Amino acid sequence: MKKNLLKLTLLLGLAIVLGSCNNEQEKNPQEVNPQTSDDYIIGLIKKCDDCEVSTSKTFFYCGIKAGASYVENDSPYLNDIKESISNGTPIKIYFDENEPERIISVVKISNSEEKNWNLNVKYDETPFKTIEDLNRKVSTQKASSFDFTTTEAVNFFNAMKNKSCAINNQNLCIPFQYANDGCYARAHMMRQHMNYASKDCYKIFAYGNLKVNTSSTGVCGIAWRYHVAPLISVNGVWNVIDPSLFNQPVTITTWLNKMKYNGGTVATTSYQNSSVYYYDYVSNYTQYDNNYTDTYSTLANYRYRQTSCSF
Repeated sequence: MKKNLLKLTLLLGLAIVLGSCNNEQEKNPQEVNPQTSDDYIIGLIKKCDDCEVSTSKTFFYCGIKAGASYVENDSPYLNDIKESISNGTPIKIYFDENEPERIISVVKISNSEEKNWNLNVKYDETPFKTIEDLNRKVSTQKASSFDFTTTEAVNFFNAMKNKSCAINNQNLCIPFQYANDGCYARAHMMRQHMNYASKDCYKIFAYGNLKVNTSSTGVCGIAWRYHVAPLISVNGVWNVIDPSLFNQPVTITTWLNKMKYNGGTVATTSYQNSSVYYYDYVSNYTQYDNNYTDTYSTLANYRYRQTSCSF
């Protein structure tokens, strides 16, 4: 998948990613039976003005996926996607379980599915655009649940790291070993574990042409259009909890610099309440997953996958 697409797009999608990646998918999209695949999202696709169209593929942003997805130019589903964009109508989008960026089928959704999708999106959330905005909010809340000692922060980080599917592939493990996508679900699951311990966090979103090296021994470069992780206060200093990229809590500056590998750039950041599952800073579109349905299904979907290096 080509990664140099990018003006950030307005993407409205409730990801309902289910299932596993164990079954082979037929590569000819005209022969795909969508009922045989559990890997899908329901959402409204919006294509940016400069999304790349090659001789064989057209790229889109689908739901809250961190990267672009594509469909072959001769696919019968290309017109369905364009109709979704034109009419503003959500659709069910199926992906190849072995090639998660590839759209293999599109299906119209039911009225109840569209109703549930609409219940989980809104546009009136007020974000914290700067760290100063966040600090002002915290000072007015006077909530100790956001404060961690160094020991508490390290212990929580290690507890989350040990829940990696690469270490113990138990139910609801966290797929830190698959860095290509799913940061929104990983962050939300960590937030739930904080809540279990009567703690809470904020979330930091970074947007841009993000590039990271996920390997500590060589080079495994991947690219994102955005990334998100929990944000906590450690002895009065904001730290990011991100076991997909680090081995310990790190400062915001260290976290952002990690995404500037090989010419990567961070265009902007946004600070959100922990209840926010996904946020698009261009449209002010906000998505939630209050019952963790999408979180659990996304974790299950990426449970067996491994990071695929792009460069």
